[in-house]
Amino acid sequence: MRGDASQSGVLVLGDYRQSLTVARSLHAAGMHVIAGRSDRRTVLEWSRCVAEVWRHPPIAEQQEFVEALTVLCRRTDLQAIFPVGDREIELVVPLARQLPVVVVAASAPIIEICLSKSALLGLADQCCVPNQPWEFVASAAGLAGAASRVGFPAVLKPDKHASGTLGFKAAILPDIDELQTLAARIEFPSSGMVLQRLGQGKRHNMYFVAIKGQMLGCAQFVIHRTDRPDGTGLAVEGESVALMPDLEVWTRALVARLEYTGAGCAQFLVDDDGTACFLEINARLGANCAAVRAAGLDLPRLYLEALLGHAVTQTPVEIGRRYTWFDGDMSGLATCLRSGEIGGLAAMRWFGRALKAQLRADDHITWSIRDPLPMVPVAVRVARSLARALIS
Repeated sequence: MRGDASQSGVLVLGDYRQSLTVARSLHAAGMHVIAGRSDRRTVLEWSRCVAEVWRHPPIAEQQEFVEALTVLCRRTDLQAIFPVGDREIELVVPLARQLPVVVVAASAPIIEICLSKSALLGLADQCCVPNQPWEFVASAAGLAGAASRVGFPAVLKPDKHASGTLGFKAAILPDIDELQTLAARIEFPSSGMVLQRLGQGKRHNMYFVAIKGQMLGCAQFVIHRTDRPDGTGLAVEGESVALMPDLEVWTRALVARLEYTGAGCAQFLVDDDGTACFLEINARLGANCAAVRAAGLDLPRLYLEALLGHAVTQTPVEIGRRYTWFDGDMSGLATCLRSGEIGGLAAMRWFGRALKAQLRADDHITWSIRDPLPMVPVAVRVARSLARALIS
């Protein structure tokens, strides 16, 4: 993918587990990978796939950051900026038209829709994609009425990102008493919340890359476990499976309606009978895209190739590849121990499941035998978290 060797630099912004996948993918494609950092050293810097580090002002200091980024983009060897996390995407995407480089991200209108649970569920209704009954709730006063119409068990989610202030991404509510208890405990977000009937089954992620609403590649993964006892939260163990025809059709319909350009992840719940319902679309690289790349769909490379106008090539996706995110598994264990959600016996069972998953996995989200050093700071951080949880 190198093309013009004098212009092959890609700046990767954000220090997340998928940032490592981006660096490893683009390095393998012959790109000069630049890692952005502010004051603290990042995990990404430990990767042998990173050729250069760019020190920038903190992203919170937006004006200073934008000025520094504008200066960096004057480099003739810089071809693209790859913002990885939501915070970096929301900051860089509005600058796309004024920067002389490619910004590897979905467009602002697509991001705006995908950041809103109610907008996405409304889109699914328009595309005849099945989902559970739901209502947008503007204030705490509207929760009881919405619950009477939606029914229980239900799940309550912030309409837009507010998990940092709420303390959760989604709360499962078995009955009205639990809803009232939660409502009294939280500060209701100004952007509103979505109350939805709780769907059943395992989460299935449809990872895709598309150009102008045309899906160019897709891989389906089933999530076996997450970092939360109730099955919400972040996936820590999963497996590639054959594309389910209905899920593929629905994903294509949503991608076409959005006129989607870029990589993304559509999420569904599928029960034991094969009945499915839509959850959401993440308008960015999925956090566990290392497993998707290992199975054959190299999303970071394909994403950049598509935006650069190159012919997109991919190999068939291998079915039955299992992955694990062991450090995320252990972080989830530590969090639940500290909060008192699980006791000692449950913690031992959790650790046993995590160890079993680690031993049988084909792929590991952060660990790579060819690029082992990033696991050093990760392992230290997880060990400290577990030690604090055990001591408390």
